[in-house]
Amino acid sequence: MNDTIQSELKELFLLVEENFKPHQRKAVDQLIEVGEWGIAVEIISDTLYEYEFPISSETYQLIKKVSLDLHLEDATWSDLRSQVVEQ
Repeated sequence: MNDTIQSELKELFLLVEENFKPHQRKAVDQLIEVGEWGIAVEIISDTLYEYEFPISSETYQLIKKVSLDLHLEDATWSDLRSQVVEQ
């Protein structure tokens, strides 16, 4: 399961990394690599929410799935629902 979570988190970050500054990308990549997945998801979600970046339904579902797999609070992903854009 850990390999699955890590690969899903990498996939998620590839979908949104263009919204992050280089130093933020490096920090999130490092968190993913060392297994600090919960912190990585929180940073991804917080950044997307704070700057109101639009996200795809696929991105939202992946954030939700990884968050649930990691037993994170619903607020980690649920507030992003309003930013989903249909493609």
